[in-house]
Amino acid sequence: MTGRRVDLLYDALYEFEACRRGRLAYPVHKTLVTGTARPEDIYEWIAERVGPAKVRHVLDAGCGVGYGSLVLARRLGCRVTGVSVSEREVARAREAALDAKLDHRLEFKLASFDDLPCATYDLIVAVESLKHSSDLPCSVRSMLAALKPGGTLVIVDDCYDSRRREAVERQLTADWALTKLYGERDFVAALGAAPCTVVDLSDRVPRNGRSWIALRLLGVELARLFVGERADRALRAFRGGLRLEQLYAERAMTYKAILVETRAG
Repeated sequence: MTGRRVDLLYDALYEFEACRRGRLAYPVHKTLVTGTARPEDIYEWIAERVGPAKVRHVLDAGCGVGYGSLVLARRLGCRVTGVSVSEREVARAREAALDAKLDHRLEFKLASFDDLPCATYDLIVAVESLKHSSDLPCSVRSMLAALKPGGTLVIVDDCYDSRRREAVERQLTADWALTKLYGERDFVAALGAAPCTVVDLSDRVPRNGRSWIALRLLGVELARLFVGERADRALRAFRGGLRLEQLYAERAMTYKAILVETRAG
């Protein structure tokens, strides 16, 4: 799935956030606007969509520091295995499971989701993680094979919807060590013959204005003049997030959920 550069990316993102988050698990993915004071976490949306029936074991592919895994364990009452390529994220996720007294139902592993045990999980969720795959069809085949008969795969990711912003595209792929920016067609094609349902959540994604993004990009570039290599890596990872927001602000990026129900045996 990934090379060492992606390991370093997520370690850098961890360092950027960890100093102000303490031992808590925190979301590194999007929340959705609901029209109320409380936004909806994308993992809550998934749990509501899938429901607890027949879901005993879940794989959180690209689990970060375990926030989404905790949501799924609580909402679905199931076992959850989370995998990440970042040693530091996995260590934090394990701490979070202990703090939440859910370590008996949560397991976190340092692993790629290109090499999963076959027919093991009732539900696999990949939230904003498949964008980092260097071989998207291989990653998706691995996930489909890891589902039990009748299992469900949910992919939620940023989908590049334009080629008009090539400069920003190049900068984002460099900052986040991406092979390319995948679009909806890439994700659907990677599923092969597996039938799927696509849900467009773009209108529920909060967006920052172009001026806000430009000011923060300027701040990142100024900060990079005064820091060492380790801090610079974290700033470049943060800059990638701003580039992603820039594509959303310019309507060149959409947010899609792709749901696959496999046949029961």
